[in-house]
Amino acid sequence: MLKQQLELLLVLPTAKDGKFFAKQNSTQYVRKVVTVNRRVVKSIANKLRVQVRNPRKIRTTSYIPFAKQLYELLIAPLEPELTENQIDTLIFSMNKGLRAFPIAALNNGEQFLIEKYAVGLIPSFSLTDTRYRPLENPRLLAFGVMAGAPVRDMAAPRCANGKYPETDSLTCCGCGIAHIKGYLGRNLSIKQRLWLTLNCKTVPIAQRGAAISYSIIHVATHAEFKPGKIENSYIQFWNEKLQLDRLRQLSEKSQWSADPKVELLVLSACKTALGNEQAELGFAGLALQAGVKTAIGSLWYVSDRGSLALMSEFYHQLKTAPLKTEALRQTQLAMLKEQVLIKDGQLQLPDRVIPIPEEIASTGLTTLSHPYFWSAFTVIGNWN
Repeated sequence: MLKQQLELLLVLPTAKDGKFFAKQNSTQYVRKVVTVNRRVVKSIANKLRVQVRNPRKIRTTSYIPFAKQLYELLIAPLEPELTENQIDTLIFSMNKGLRAFPIAALNNGEQFLIEKYAVGLIPSFSLTDTRYRPLENPRLLAFGVMAGAPVRDMAAPRCANGKYPETDSLTCCGCGIAHIKGYLGRNLSIKQRLWLTLNCKTVPIAQRGAAISYSIIHVATHAEFKPGKIENSYIQFWNEKLQLDRLRQLSEKSQWSADPKVELLVLSACKTALGNEQAELGFAGLALQAGVKTAIGSLWYVSDRGSLALMSEFYHQLKTAPLKTEALRQTQLAMLKEQVLIKDGQLQLPDRVIPIPEEIASTGLTTLSHPYFWSAFTVIGNWN
């Protein structure tokens, strides 16, 4: 984004490896210039995010005008080339100020972007491991807070009885972990209560990650980005807050970057893909720098029901989808088309029904088609 114009650079695929190739007569790079003030673009992106993330507006389409405006600025100028080259996956590398809006919610007035393309986000090509490795019989290490379990705030002063105060229960952060087990088979390790004390020599997640090679690490708990210094932001574990600047240290202990690398880190928590100018891609972006090939994070406080539904279907799609971005796309489409919904205390998926905890169960019908429920989650890094 320049002061009075937006420059779009489309990098077309050239490797003739079967599915991903450009036509021989195509230009490898396509450059388009859109005349628009930088502040206007940032304003539209912010308004889209504000409208989509507001749970009070899930029965409205108030986001459509802004989703359409951004589509006209970012996608429409390049559509002829996308169509000519039969592109089905778009990977965005954005300027500062454009990394926090839900790309999946872009809309041309007739359909969402994900109805045509799988989408992902990268900080830059230099920070992205683009190698493809199929997730065959993946080993999954999953951590989450048990449903209904109180979380101890270790950052607060101790109470008169010498104990730390308890924050509100993280009702559904870990309840989806059990559902994942059936989708990925027996190669699964579950610990529903994670005791993480970084001041001690023994860190459970580091111990487990280093002892066994895992393809996927799933963390289901609360996370928070706060203004100011990078260490003010954290992921909340049972009795410890993992500050953002400590994630690299944890990665080194866990040997995430050692071959074979951790293919996918799923941060099924709040605002893990959103940061500030120091870390604009949040925990997910820092995870890439720490050696993880792909991270999935969320842009806002995700609904318990929406997160449970999305993750349950995502892992099911991951078994057969050719790409991680396509697995997320198929999940989002299923929610958009109301093939995934909550009815009479059960999560109804395209080919199965799952009982859900009473704490979040609904006696009526809860549709999850609004982008508030599904567009917050973004693939960051390797899209393969």
